Amino acid sequence: MKTEEQPPKSKWIDKMSNKKALKVMLDNQSEAIKAIEFVLKDIDKVVSSIFKRLYTYSNSRIIYVGAGT
Repeated sequence: MKTEEQPPKSKWIDKMSNKKALKVMLDNQSEAIKAIEFVLKDIDKVVSSIFKRLYTYSNSRIIYVGAGT
């Protein structure tokens, strides 16, 4: 399921028992973890590159802007 798509009605956590809703949220997290593991080597390269630049230039900075929920 893409982030822009609505989940099927069977996954509407506000209509579930607490236990079932928690299971759905946990399952969603495990899908995200698998996706990150798939690209972990690339993430490591990017982080290392950013660190080198930040360490090399004393006036370096990171501006982080997020729109996460």
